[in-house]
Amino acid sequence: MIVQACINGARPREYHPTLPTTAAAIASDCAECIDAGAGELHIHPRGRDGRESLSAVDETILAVRQSWPLNIKGAQTYGGALRLCTQARLCRLKFAHQLRRRSRGNFADKWHLDEMVVSIKGKKYWLWRAVDANGYVLDALLQSRRNKGAALRLMRKLLKSQCVTPRVMVTDKLRSYSAKRQLMPGIEHRSHKGLNNRVENSHLPVRRRERRMMRFKSARQCQRFVSTHGQIANLFHLHRKHLTAADHRQLRAQASTTWREIALSIKA
Repeated sequence: MIVQACINGARPREYHPTLPTTAAAIASDCAECIDAGAGELHIHPRGRDGRESLSAVDETILAVRQSWPLNIKGAQTYGGALRLCTQARLCRLKFAHQLRRRSRGNFADKWHLDEMVVSIKGKKYWLWRAVDANGYVLDALLQSRRNKGAALRLMRKLLKSQCVTPRVMVTDKLRSYSAKRQLMPGIEHRSHKGLNNRVENSHLPVRRRERRMMRFKSARQCQRFVSTHGQIANLFHLHRKHLTAADHRQLRAQASTTWREIALSIKA
């Protein structure tokens, strides 16, 4: 979960006497928000007259960096606002990238593909997801369509990220999945709703996230969450069915060791 702190917004100076409008006041509030655990900072830079101005971006970024010199790692402007990314958020994204690279080609050769509907600001999106036979998340892609083109984009992304082709592909009865003939003509395709419970269960973390955060705020936030969460969850996804307690503790220790190795390499 990424906590975004909105420092001042588009409110006028008269809205509240403590509303930060100068670069120094904004930097002071940013430092307090970072101490509280904020992963992103949403700022509306103000000029000398207190009005929103992109000409004040450089001065605002400099003041915030001076208040937290080692924590601000990225900046973006959109509209009249400024978004600053902290070290905590970038580390989460790098964790997911490192885990995805390490696990490439180590999943089962039976892939389950499915799609679920996600409503974001009243607009319907489709979250396409793929897992292997053991329930490990291969990839997820948020798209606005549920057709042949969207299915092809997911398959191309899977082939590019995994660098291998599956032995069997299991889907529901959506006819768009027949597009796999263009990319993987020799792969066995099983189309049956009852065989696809493995990937249906993988949608549960996304539904829990929706309820906890009162729905996703944007398509970009949803894609960022599913891309990061799936890879990190894979690391600690251990099956208890055929494991003794000693084996389970050993696997947990190995997962923690891998996590520390990646964390130390990123910090370095």
